Amino acid sequence: MRAYLILLLAIGPALTTCDENVSVPPEPGPPETGVRLTTTTTGLDLDADGYRVTVDGTDIGVIPVNDMALIRLDPGSRTIALNDLAPNCSSADSLSQIVTIVDTQLSPVTFALTCTATSGVIRIAVQLSGTAVAGRYEANVDGRPFPVHPSKPAYLSGVSPGRHVVSLMVAPPSCMIQTGSQSVTVTAGQLVRDTVDAILSVACVRGNLWITAHTTGPTPTEDYHVWVCNWRDDCYERYWTDLGALGPNGFMTATLPSGSFWIELSRVPANCDAQGPTMFTVRRGERVDLEYTVACS
Repeated sequence: MRAYLILLLAIGPALTTCDENVSVPPEPGPPETGVRLTTTTTGLDLDADGYRVTVDGTDIGVIPVNDMALIRLDPGSRTIALNDLAPNCSSADSLSQIVTIVDTQLSPVTFALTCTATSGVIRIAVQLSGTAVAGRYEANVDGRPFPVHPSKPAYLSGVSPGRHVVSLMVAPPSCMIQTGSQSVTVTAGQLVRDTVDAILSVACVRGNLWITAHTTGPTPTEDYHVWVCNWRDDCYERYWTDLGALGPNGFMTATLPSGSFWIELSRVPANCDAQGPTMFTVRRGERVDLEYTVACS
């Protein structure tokens, strides 16, 4: 048996020369006896290496995923098969066909294949509350930094199937990251690429003092209040300033001038024990984060 695989893209025009005394024979035309092999592949992540073609078990070369090739064969019954498919590619029909080769004819053989997605996409959205603040926002996906911004979702493609951890690690100094690390699961093996959402919340205001109150146990029905006094004053009652309400497990922000301050968390219920800072210092251009822990019984 003789078998020659000739890709149609390789068939070029006849050669010519400027020397009239030298004649170059044209390239041979397509075979008149054999198989016209066609591959059609749909789906995602197509096999970049193409498929190997065998005739009666003999490897004769590679055909791309969407192409046509002419195979010169002697007359008779032949088995044409495709091999070396990527794991995500398959055919609903058999990958082996028996064809009868007739002299001076090209018998058509077609293989239809489908490839599924081998990876997915994580769509990361930054949900902003408060005042929009320009600056650097950066998410982290499985330890890999990834730039994001509240103005539009960011897409991380080529994500392997499985569980992935997404978090917002960097935000402008006047913003507080409210969403901790979250887990998303990417699937593969479908005709549509899986896209999963990770929504990260951040609150931004134009303040240099941020205060939180982490509360455990029965949650108080009323807010706490935060009072401050500049240490340069005598800090009698009339020198204290009420910065406002601070909700249990909430946060508040304020803008203070540079300096050192006494601070007090008030309106804490009698069944709750509050622990936290009593003094802090504000420096120009820096943000101060203060945290109270309140245990209620």
